Amino acid sequence: ALHTAIAAALPVLTALAPAPLVGGKPLLARYLGRAALSEAIIATARDTGQGIVVAENRDILADLFHTGRASGLSFRAVPPKGRALNFYQQTLAFGPDEEGEVLAILDHVPACDGVAITAAKRLDTKGTAYAGRDFAAYVIPAACARGL
Repeated sequence: ALHTAIAAALPVLTALAPAPLVGGKPLLARYLGRAALSEAIIATARDTGQGIVVAENRDILADLFHTGRASGLSFRAVPPKGRALNFYQQTLAFGPDEEGEVLAILDHVPACDGVAITAAKRLDTKGTAYAGRDFAAYVIPAACARGL
């Protein structure tokens, strides 16, 4: 009975999102806005002419692979320093043979050859699962992406 109640409640809660609120935050806050952020990243990649998107955040990568599966773009994880921290770093890290420029999705300003890179676009995270995080898209050379 408990499992049935939970199974019945989840679709209802999803349909009502962002309500109901618990402690002033949506109950399903951790799921809200993920696809919208991925769509903004995909649009930014197209606007900047980049075919490869590199990201550090595992959750962003997971949604990019899902939301962007038919986008024609390639999604890669930042190469691990040492042991891989997740599936994406283990199997889909940006490789040593990839060249050109990439769109890097980061929560910090990258420095390539000691020079800070200007963001191509700041990503809006208000009201999403990433609220309070400051993500931006940066067009960087492949060599810089390997050293993130």
